[in-house]
Amino acid sequence: MNKVSILLLFLLSFVFLFSYNEEIIDSKLEYLESFPDDIEERLELAQLYNQEYMFLESTLQYINILLIEPENLQAWIGLLFVLSYQQNDDGVLGLSKDALKATNNDPTILSIVGFSLSAKQKRYRAINLFKKVMQDDRAHAEDVGLAKIKLAEQYYVIGDFYRYEKINKEYRKAQIAKNETAQNIINHQVRLFTELLIGTEKKDHLVEAFRQYINFGGIDLNFAVKRNIIDNQLANHIYTVDINNRALPVSISSQFHLIKREETNFAQLDKGHAELFTFSKAFYPQSTSIEPFVSLGFCEYKANKDILQYNIGVHLVTDYFNFIADIGQLNTEEDRTYTNFSIYSNLLPFYTLQVANGFGNNHQFSSVQGEHFDSLSASHQFHQIDNIFHFGAYSFSVSYARSLRDKWQNTWYFSTGIIH
Repeated sequence: MNKVSILLLFLLSFVFLFSYNEEIIDSKLEYLESFPDDIEERLELAQLYNQEYMFLESTLQYINILLIEPENLQAWIGLLFVLSYQQNDDGVLGLSKDALKATNNDPTILSIVGFSLSAKQKRYRAINLFKKVMQDDRAHAEDVGLAKIKLAEQYYVIGDFYRYEKINKEYRKAQIAKNETAQNIINHQVRLFTELLIGTEKKDHLVEAFRQYINFGGIDLNFAVKRNIIDNQLANHIYTVDINNRALPVSISSQFHLIKREETNFAQLDKGHAELFTFSKAFYPQSTSIEPFVSLGFCEYKANKDILQYNIGVHLVTDYFNFIADIGQLNTEEDRTYTNFSIYSNLLPFYTLQVANGFGNNHQFSSVQGEHFDSLSASHQFHQIDNIFHFGAYSFSVSYARSLRDKWQNTWYFSTGIIH
């Protein structure tokens, strides 16, 4: 049989099946005119509509069933599945509360809602639902398997590589057991982000910085070079390397800062090095991530030796905001304490607002967010607002900071970045 004959046979079969389904649909519609409350008949009719990709008609049948029997599980599953298939995630999420209440949090409903949350980048609510599916005794094996894969995807996107890899190893073992080629749930790709920053505090003081972010799956590398220019003369450089390992049960961040001054005209500025090691563990209660952390740091300036730094804090993340709070102490002669609070939220798809506040003398502190405060950037109190705009792979930010040093000072920062 040649290809033309096969194609002709396929077309004839399709026409016959369509004609056959059309006759059945007409028959069921005629029957329902006399018996409109027959739910089983409406479910069969909705399924026939789905086979013909007549989703508006199948949606109306599911709605009619729910008007008759609001707790009908098959109708809720069918209705949400049709909306999800058409990528109408807003429609799924709009009905999710009623659907879950009517079906007693049915695992199939939870799974469909979780898929829509994932598509809308509501990662932490999706994690919560997929975990519920996996823990529900009513869940079918297929639902559990899909939920586990989607859960791994959420962990990967938010950077919890340890939990992602645990599920990914199980996934690969299952493929090998079936004599299939082992594949990863997500194929790792090196991700790069490059940022240039310029800031002006006074007419005679300019700040310039270059940052390079590199992600290798569970390892994040950050390289930064910052320099201060005063009276059109280079005053100092701060070189920073930040290595974050999230492939371990406890995440470890290691910061290294080198402060170099220009000896000729700025011998009074700081010179030395600092290190900060942070240990953290993320937990996922309900639809949030809570990640407590502790830090131990070392700092050695020319005028001081072996300054120890201690930090304790927490990182709270939801689908709506991101909050970090920490308190640190330096064991200098006066045992200085520094407290920092920052919060940011994606208010629009292209706009993120971040607000940061610091209290206490932060001179010689290393921030858990990757910055070291030398004599030129240190303050007794600061308040900063960052406006970050995202356009595809590009980002732009405008920041304003008000800092208390010997007096209140204003600083503006402008930066641009690209993902590549």
